[in-house]
Amino acid sequence: MSTRKVRYKKLNTKTPLPVLREDQIDPNEYESLTTESQIATGVEQAEENEYHLQAALKGVGQSTDTEIPVPPPQKSEANYDELYPTPYVEPRNYIKFSETVEETLSVLYDMTTEDEEYLKSYNAKWTGNTQLSEDDFERIMEVFEDTAAEQAPFAAVDNTVVPFEVMVQAMNQVIPGKLIQAHAKNVYEYWKTRRQASGNKPLHPALKFETHQEHDDMDPYVCFRRREVRQTRKTRARDAQVSDKLKKLRKELEDARQLVVFSHQREIFKKELLSSDRLIFEQRASLKDTKVRLGIKGEDEDLYNARPQKRQRTEAQQPSRPGPHGQLRLIVRPDGGRSVEPADLVILADKLAEKENELRTDVETKVQNHRRWNHNYVDLTADPLPPVQEEKEPSFRPAKTTYLMTPPASASDSMETDETPPAEPNESLLRTGFNGVNLSGADHEEMCSYRRRIGRLNRLFIDRRPPKLTKLNGQRSPPHEIDYTQSDRWKYDQDDDDDEQPVYEVDPNSSRQMRFRSTIPPSPFLFRRQGVDAAALQAGVANRQALPQPQICILARLNSQNTNQAAPAAMAKRDGPLLAIGCEGSANKLGIGIISHDPTTGKTAVLANIRHTFVSPPGTGFLPKDTARHHRAFFVRLAKSALADAGVSDPSSQLCCVCYTKGPGMGAPLQSVAVAARTIALMWDLPLVGVNHCVGHIEMGREITGAENPVVLYVSGGNTQVIAYAERRYRIFGETLDIAVGNCLDRFARTLEISNDPAPGYNIELLARKAGGRKLLDLPYAVKGMDCSFSGILSAAELLAAQMKEQEAKIARGEEVKEEDRFTPEDLCFSLQETVFAMLVEITERAMAHVGSNQVLIVGGVGCNERLQEMMGQMAKERGGSVYATDERFCIDNGIMIAHAGLLAYETGFRTPLEESTCTQRFRTDEVYVKWRD
Repeated sequence: MSTRKVRYKKLNTKTPLPVLREDQIDPNEYESLTTESQIATGVEQAEENEYHLQAALKGVGQSTDTEIPVPPPQKSEANYDELYPTPYVEPRNYIKFSETVEETLSVLYDMTTEDEEYLKSYNAKWTGNTQLSEDDFERIMEVFEDTAAEQAPFAAVDNTVVPFEVMVQAMNQVIPGKLIQAHAKNVYEYWKTRRQASGNKPLHPALKFETHQEHDDMDPYVCFRRREVRQTRKTRARDAQVSDKLKKLRKELEDARQLVVFSHQREIFKKELLSSDRLIFEQRASLKDTKVRLGIKGEDEDLYNARPQKRQRTEAQQPSRPGPHGQLRLIVRPDGGRSVEPADLVILADKLAEKENELRTDVETKVQNHRRWNHNYVDLTADPLPPVQEEKEPSFRPAKTTYLMTPPASASDSMETDETPPAEPNESLLRTGFNGVNLSGADHEEMCSYRRRIGRLNRLFIDRRPPKLTKLNGQRSPPHEIDYTQSDRWKYDQDDDDDEQPVYEVDPNSSRQMRFRSTIPPSPFLFRRQGVDAAALQAGVANRQALPQPQICILARLNSQNTNQAAPAAMAKRDGPLLAIGCEGSANKLGIGIISHDPTTGKTAVLANIRHTFVSPPGTGFLPKDTARHHRAFFVRLAKSALADAGVSDPSSQLCCVCYTKGPGMGAPLQSVAVAARTIALMWDLPLVGVNHCVGHIEMGREITGAENPVVLYVSGGNTQVIAYAERRYRIFGETLDIAVGNCLDRFARTLEISNDPAPGYNIELLARKAGGRKLLDLPYAVKGMDCSFSGILSAAELLAAQMKEQEAKIARGEEVKEEDRFTPEDLCFSLQETVFAMLVEITERAMAHVGSNQVLIVGGVGCNERLQEMMGQMAKERGGSVYATDERFCIDNGIMIAHAGLLAYETGFRTPLEESTCTQRFRTDEVYVKWRD
């Protein structure tokens, strides 16, 4: 009869179980299941023999008693007043476990039966109060156990016994000295005996762990048993795989054995060859001695090993041309002899110079061919750089009688105003002291000058400049300034698609036609764009019959100066130098600056440039909320200092605008400065001008250095760009693909915990100077065209910094570190600086070659680095160019650059309405329309 020992499957709701009657079960199988001594338990085979497990399995279903077996209750005779003292001590924690009672009694050692027998026998030798109490015994044993655990934690391994002198030092702090003198030595001997008997293990009860599998396998009190790795299930595929591995291993071992055998044979052959050579040498030596002793003279060629003859060359070497260095050598003849004819030795430098000359000649030939092909042709393609230099005609010329498309004369009443005197002009238009012009008989007077030009989509533009009048009607005509921003005001658009346009043969320069055109009201769209009430203007035009031509010029000039926020007070301030205040706060630096532009002389003066920096602790960066709090705290103080330094006592009358950083930058600092700028603009009744931070850097750098049209390298904590100007915009040719170079340096400074005062980049520069170029560590070099990447370099530098700290820890522990493997923080700073600056120089040089420029302007906070300026200067010098850079006053974020760029935009008529005076963290450099540059 075979018994079934299987592991029962788990119950599954999807698989129904069969329901069997008693008569359907095989009696033999049922009897074997009920009488089987061992039941399949579902555990490992090694644990199935465990006594308690088998007892529990056999007792399932047999016991009818549902109560837990416990001893019968009995009355306790313990005196709890003696067990628990009256001054109850609060336990150290409220987690109740088995040691809570002992913790309240302040003794953790519990006496055993053996301890009680020893103490009873020991106290039998003492009488009265000299006996040792149980509490004192437990206290002494506890001190012994704690001291042994502290002084010899591995006593069970090395069998270390703590001496009694050490125990006495520990007992002096917790046990009275009289008790120590009387009983400590005897108790120590007993404790020592107990420890030796238990294998020098602690006497405190502890969990029993598995020490030996054979001894502890059946012990039910062993905790945390070790589990052996279960063998891999054997299958045919597994057996085949193992067999293949064994065959492969055997083949490799056989090959290795053959190699060893062959190596052994080779060494034996070498030994025999050496023995033969030694024998030959000894025989030759004896023969030589015999010949010398006998006086036999002859050839001794047989006594020496003949050298192998060189193979003769089949082709004769051609003589080379004479060179300038005069190094000669003999020519080898075909028969192996040497000729006496001298020949020059070819030098590598000559070959390289010859190759370079060939390349230069080829390049020059191609350049000449391209110039010849492009002769008499003008490049009108859409390439952004360099801009096409078109030949321009003279700006103004005297008017001539030409046939222009002028509307025909109508029956309007305005055409009959030749004989009527001009109406009295408005008083507001005569602030310059002009009283009008008498046009009676004025056909012989000097006429206005005109210029015709073709704009986009073949639009025709007519520009007019009034004549320079000396004196009319006893009054001097005011000087007429040309407003180039409104030069395309009077234009004639052709919307008809007909090929033939009507032509009216009239003289457009006659006084009649001039007076007729002066009565035509301006376009309403023109003044609606600039915020002027067109209805009021047309009403004024309708009230007058005809306005003399010079007054129309004055009206157009006044209207061109009217803007969204321009007030009459602001108009009066444009007569002298223009002053603007700039507010910068895109990062951790708050700057206020005041600048002056003189329109007559074109000179720029810096009146005030004050800056305050938020410095964070070493190893940390500046958070946006902390930086914004700093800007709000120092804005008023810096603004008052700037006004005092500039000598501005009345900002509402002396300043013309308030400029602020619109972006890019950190959101919270930008918002704080924008709110402050709006506040002072409303308080002083001044217009606002939002400025791009990057454009501010560029324009200030151009103004300070005098660079005309350079390639700009803008490097700072938040931006890394290579920029060039084209078609009223600063075009970005290359930039970082991840983080800016300044951010890379700042984060590396945090890794080395370099101080942030005054700036982390400046402190890295100082450390790099101390390195002196001793060691250049290998770092990634990531340049893709004109773009670059710095995140990988930062990660590699941080790994090197971690290795450096490990080296310092090894040196502190006394371990040896190779000198060639050691490097310092100075070496790290030098290597990082050299690598990232080399990348910046490379992409800048590519931009210069692409644009065709020989000037480089470095702006931004990282531009203060003298090493970057030195490397860029070396590159520019090799290209025959020059480098322009500024010091920390203008490279680092400041308010004067915002004031300068904002005032340039203000002079072109740009304003930022109050409802649009927001800030943005992302503001590209090429989004700004640079209207103030050609």
